[in-house]
Amino acid sequence: MTDLNLRPARPDDVIHLCALAQEVIRVRYAPFLGQEMVEGYINSGDADAEIIRNLPRLVVADVEGCILGFVVCFDDLVHLLMTRLDRQRTGVGSHLLSHAEDAIAARGHKGARLETFAANTQARQFYEKAGWQEVRFGDVEGLGVPLVFLEKAT
Repeated sequence: MTDLNLRPARPDDVIHLCALAQEVIRVRYAPFLGQEMVEGYINSGDADAEIIRNLPRLVVADVEGCILGFVVCFDDLVHLLMTRLDRQRTGVGSHLLSHAEDAIAARGHKGARLETFAANTQARQFYEKAGWQEVRFGDVEGLGVPLVFLEKAT
């Protein structure tokens, strides 16, 4: 993916980032969270607020100005990673994850951590393939939605 550009997000990216996140959440999360919970999250504005709140830490993957995905990481945590549905399994997510791992290592952390929904088998397989290890299980506070916590040495 030689023409892929990783860059800091800009305020004018917000509308595109929110649309990307909403599409991914609707398609990938509804099967295990349920349509009602997904639509409630999106319609409440919480999904968009998460993008806006994390904009200073958000790195965008684009090709010729077209946003294909993004990652948010801070401290030793990969907080969010999403790629457009039509670009999943093309290397965009792997580039973003690698960038996050490098950023975490550059901050002096010996390891990185992240969490994903336990029922999100596609994400779990993606992280396993990238060398991440599942270390424990928990749930989304107040919702009882199962999570899996992963770690990787940097």
